[in-house]
Amino acid sequence: MAVCMNAEVHGIKGCPPIQMTFDNASTSVSKIAPSIGALVGLETSQAIQLQNKMLSSTIPCSFDIKVGDANVIDFVNKEFIVARDTRLVEYWNEFLDEAVRFDEEEKSEPVEGEVRFEGGLSVSLKNDSRTLNIGDARIEFQRTLRIPDDNKTYPLPPSLGEFEMVKVQDYATSDGMPTKWKKRKGCIVPMWQREAMWISFSASRPCAVKIGVGKINAVTGKAWQSKSLSASEEEQNYCAIPKQLWLDGINCGDGYVRQFVAMPLGKGYTVEHQVKKMMKEKEKEKEAADAETATEGGDSGDTAMKESDQHQQEKEDTKEEEDIFEDVGGIQFEVFPRLDENVHVSNAQKYPPNFGYGYEQSLLEFTPEQRQLKSGDCIHLFSHSVPKSMYREFNVSDLRESLKMDADDDCIPLEFVLPKLGKSMRERNAMVSKWVRFAMQMQNKACAIKTGDDDDDDDDEHNHDDVDEFGMKQTLNKRSFRTGLVAVLLLLWSLLMLPYEVNGAFIDRSSFEYDTDLLATAMCLWLVTTVCVILVSVTSLLSLIFCDRTRSLYYRLPYYLAP
Repeated sequence: MAVCMNAEVHGIKGCPPIQMTFDNASTSVSKIAPSIGALVGLETSQAIQLQNKMLSSTIPCSFDIKVGDANVIDFVNKEFIVARDTRLVEYWNEFLDEAVRFDEEEKSEPVEGEVRFEGGLSVSLKNDSRTLNIGDARIEFQRTLRIPDDNKTYPLPPSLGEFEMVKVQDYATSDGMPTKWKKRKGCIVPMWQREAMWISFSASRPCAVKIGVGKINAVTGKAWQSKSLSASEEEQNYCAIPKQLWLDGINCGDGYVRQFVAMPLGKGYTVEHQVKKMMKEKEKEKEAADAETATEGGDSGDTAMKESDQHQQEKEDTKEEEDIFEDVGGIQFEVFPRLDENVHVSNAQKYPPNFGYGYEQSLLEFTPEQRQLKSGDCIHLFSHSVPKSMYREFNVSDLRESLKMDADDDCIPLEFVLPKLGKSMRERNAMVSKWVRFAMQMQNKACAIKTGDDDDDDDDEHNHDDVDEFGMKQTLNKRSFRTGLVAVLLLLWSLLMLPYEVNGAFIDRSSFEYDTDLLATAMCLWLVTTVCVILVSVTSLLSLIFCDRTRSLYYRLPYYLAP
């Protein structure tokens, strides 16, 4: 689709705009100024620039999301579907994570944490290995006094300094290192059994931190559920930081908290052992109750078979008591960054104003069903947070929306500025004269600019021929070219005639019958005239070569730069 534009230079008064037509609406805006400069005859060092400051060379792509039954995010096939019951802010965060993964050629190798999954948070040790950084969260283990286990209530003991941490990888070859520690990696906190600790938090941005002790949630005291956050305050299973500054210990219910202490595995002392043992006992009681109910409703069966099953069950219980959950231990962390909200979501506008950060977010907290959107309806996503590989060039068709033009407007107004840095007033006036001359020649005419595909050699050759032909006509129409051509012709004619005229001025005139003095005067005058023509021609050529003051003064009268 062709796009019409009217180009003007900021500050030039009395000059008609240059009307241009771009045959390709997807032409990059960065190519407009060089194309116009080449047509006008400006050199590369005299490049003009667009006046519109809001225009950028690249902008993010806008993605069309269809409303459907299930969430689909497929960058390979360009297929994006949001389920009717999915909040758009959740879909956007999944969309952004998938965009980052798609942008990477291969996933990064895991770093110091136990697992690295969705989001790709970095894990590192800072502050002389006293601070554990996971994403935006900063975690420190505070050494403190161990409170007596006498069923009494004590206040939070003071901090006696931070525990130092070391990486499992640094001691992978040490004797006694558990094999599963080497596989999971992580950090080691050297700690005596007579010591205790509490955990302090800080963060550069809001996030949620889940803390597990041997796969037991320290906040709820219940079994660990990975990669999930509770939806209500009553069942909160995480610490909201930076609002929450520390965690005293493990929730034991009824408002009581047990300290974080170091205990050996497999002895029945750890929280995970006690909690999971209690869970197993409840499961056994339930299974026994179900079995008793089934027995009452049916035959008694073979007594010997029942005794054999009971004996086998006792063996399994003993074995389970010996090695129950001995390979877990430790403390586990999961950090959940706050949901990203830097996105434009709209079912009406594809882009925000001026393609900037004035995002429309009224739909963000709702589901398509809550906004009464039906299957097949389209929602537009636009954000500067997507990877740079998903940006595209700002093209000609984007100008109309950027300039907030009405649909009835045919031509897009463009205003250019002349470069100021490193340009003298004489050079700027020369550029103005070229622009004005071209604008007067193309007055009431449209200049077509063809920007076909690079692979189309025939179209490229045709375009080059048009440009060459136009450049030749433009050169012939230049006043400086015509002046120089006349000066060169007069100089050549004078130089050819000069030997004859010198010979005629000093020839022996004694043989002439008529007034010899008059003839001598005429020949000398002719010689002087020829010499004057030579001097004028040389002066004109030198003025054209070394300065353009004449052209500048000529064009500054009707067309001038506004102060």
